[in-house]
Amino acid sequence: MNNGEKTANFASGLKKTLPNGYSVYYDHGKKGDPFVCACKGVLGETLSNKTRIADFDIVIIKGDKVKMIIEIEESGTLSPKKVIGYYFALAFIDSIFLKDNKPLTVDGKTKRIIAGLVNENGNSKEKIENIERKIKETCQVLPQIKIIKCSKDSELFEELKRQITAYCK
Repeated sequence: MNNGEKTANFASGLKKTLPNGYSVYYDHGKKGDPFVCACKGVLGETLSNKTRIADFDIVIIKGDKVKMIIEIEESGTLSPKKVIGYYFALAFIDSIFLKDNKPLTVDGKTKRIIAGLVNENGNSKEKIENIERKIKETCQVLPQIKIIKCSKDSELFEELKRQITAYCK
């Protein structure tokens, strides 16, 4: 199973577990699924190549509110460079565009998560924890972003599910 398929299977299963009123949009799914699309993160409220800064794996909405944005790094190890890029992309976006290309506002109540695998034998986990500390020390005006670091796929997706179901009650 390729990396995108794991994320798609996880997101598809989420749709069945969340309470009524929540919608789960995700990348990497089956063509024709109404919830599969590019989840485009944008500066401002206008979608263009100039304002689109990142696409994310999963976006959970309730009504017209963006409740959660999740980026899952499955390909290899969650590196410090990737964490920094994902972190600032999640921190800076103002809007998400889904299938209908209407802006949905990302605000202070939007929970943002970066999740990825780290090598049990290396220093990746500690490096990422150092980055988290440094960001909290120096960038206090940025929104809080949860970083989930696990060494196994099963642990990663279980922790993600726990975080999502706790927030989307």
